[in-house]
Amino acid sequence: MTPPHLQCQYAYKTCTNPRTMKRDGHVHKLCAYHRSRANSVQKTYAIKRRQRTQELRQDKETVVSSFEPIPFVVDAPLAVQGDDLVALAVLFDTDILDEMEFLSTVHQNDDDSFHCLL
Repeated sequence: MTPPHLQCQYAYKTCTNPRTMKRDGHVHKLCAYHRSRANSVQKTYAIKRRQRTQELRQDKETVVSSFEPIPFVVDAPLAVQGDDLVALAVLFDTDILDEMEFLSTVHQNDDDSFHCLL
């Protein structure tokens, strides 16, 4: 029988197999059987982790490369049409046309007062 301090220290079940020796002469924590199982599980996990990181890297590359910039033209007219205001009024259920008339009246009054100053 193996002395207790040289028995496999497998955590989930008592194992009386002797611990394996390292190349430097020290003892491993596990026996040869549990070391081989732990190493195979670790290899499987490492392979899955590498595949996952590779897939994430490929996904990032495809997402970045699939976007194209929207062309921007500085000389394009930016005026708001009357139909646009009606559509906004319908969408937001506000009377935006009245607000626009109010703003134009305020600006006309400002222009009149500005002309009086000249």
